[in-house]
This record gives sequence, C-alpha cells and structure tokens, in this order.
Amino acid sequence: AIFQSNAHIKEVYFFDNYITVTQSGDEDWDELEQIIRKVISEQFESHNPDFSVTVEPKESLLVTGDKEDLEKIETILEQTIRPALQMDGGDVRVVGYENNVVKIFYQGACGSCPSASMGTLYAIENILKEQFHPEISVVLADA
Repeated sequence: AIFQSNAHIKEVYFFDNYITVTQSGDEDWDELEQIIRKVISEQFESHNPDFSVTVEPKESLLVTGDKEDLEKIETILEQTIRPALQMDGGDVRVVGYENNVVKIFYQGACGSCPSASMGTLYAIENILKEQFHPEISVVLADA
C-alpha cells in the first residue's frame, strides 16, 4: 500500500534489521523517508515477522541454467560473500549460469553501491574461479 502510489520505487528489500528502498526517479528522499517512518510506526505493533510474500520475478530475472551447478554456486556464495553483503543491508541473487557465465542481480543496498558493480563483482568472480570453475565470469543481469 505504501508504494502502490509511488511509481518511482523499484525495490523494497527487507532483511533482519534492514529495510532498503531503491527508487528510479528523482523522488524527494526526505518526503519518502517520512512516509516510510509513518507506515512503520503505525504498523509496528501489529506486524508479524514471520510473514511471507510471493512475488513473480521479472522475466529477465528468472533463474536459468543447470540446477546442480546453480546449487554449487549458491552454496559457495552462501559461505563466502553473501554474509558480508547482508551485514551491509544487501544481497546477491544468481539469475543464470550458462557457458561459464554467471548472471547476478544485486538486491537492497548493494543495488546502488558503487563498489558492488566493480569490487564486489570481481570478488565474486575470483571466489567462483577458485572454488567452482577457473574459466568462469560473472556479469550483472539486466534488471
């Protein structure tokens, strides 16, 4: 309800104690922050932390590739890079693996972080080269 009237919101990411809002326009952050604070304070007491939301992913973010390879890649990311990203309010989602190319999509704070597109991307690639396949490359998926 909070974001249905705001066409500039691209993503709302929840994780532990973080809420990250990503916008696509020139929205006034101060105004948006006030709306978010109001909704949180009004809904806090009745909030169920065990809620579940099912959202159909965009067609460009559907997971493609060999299931066994994708599971290995996910396990490696879960044990290495993902905990650090989550501590900073973000995450990484693998959306495909084909011909030694892993396609990823950054979530939450990582989606707008300058170091995500270069430093973290190369770190992910190096970890996967070392632990999964030496000829692998990692690219950002089209959002």
